[in-house]
Amino acid sequence: MKGFIQALSFLTVIRFRTGGEYKPAVMIPYFALTGFFIGSGLWAVSYVSDGFFLRPVLMLIYLAAVTGALHLDGFIDTADALFSHRSRERKLEIMKDPHAGSMGIVAVVILLIAKWSAFSQMSDIWLIALVPAYARFAAVIGMLALPYARKDGLGKMFADGASKTALLQIIPFALAVLWFGGLPFFLWFHFVFVLSVLTILFFYRFSLGGITGDLMGAMIECIETVLFVFVVFKEL
Repeated sequence: MKGFIQALSFLTVIRFRTGGEYKPAVMIPYFALTGFFIGSGLWAVSYVSDGFFLRPVLMLIYLAAVTGALHLDGFIDTADALFSHRSRERKLEIMKDPHAGSMGIVAVVILLIAKWSAFSQMSDIWLIALVPAYARFAAVIGMLALPYARKDGLGKMFADGASKTALLQIIPFALAVLWFGGLPFFLWFHFVFVLSVLTILFFYRFSLGGITGDLMGAMIECIETVLFVFVVFKEL
């Protein structure tokens, strides 16, 4: 469980004594499980606040708080860079800038509105817990599918530490979707997930030629939002 503890300490604000520096190769196979842990907490917030008019806001606050807004920060930096219409090198520089630009602010507002809309229409169903697991698994796919766009950086440690065996971590969660959702929903859910992941990876490849830590965080936020919206359509 050391890998899970390290992944939990890295991807959330929950801290454990990890015995030294983080080891990405150990952590990556537990990204989906960490996402499920986050999602379970989100379901608990949804369940406790059911019927309360601020329920969607509380769910948004929980997601931002439990992750320390780590992925939102990457999403803002990514939006600032990708929509800057600058050269590849300049985009990479923009992502390192700690200040939020206008495009990043506009993009994150739209993202949060989309999540708020989904949460306001969503009942307390088990899929709430699985969506964050798939979102963090998407980052693992990104690490394996694209080269790292920088020569160094924290994200490079993860990209170099990822192995194809890490793809197996999604199996129990996929089986849960199949068991509780049935075959038709299982197929549609994974179609939306795969299509969204491929679209984002193509955009990253076209714009920057690879992936970075910020891009991984942005990918998590985008996939999470898309799947939450899809869950709402399931309930209609």
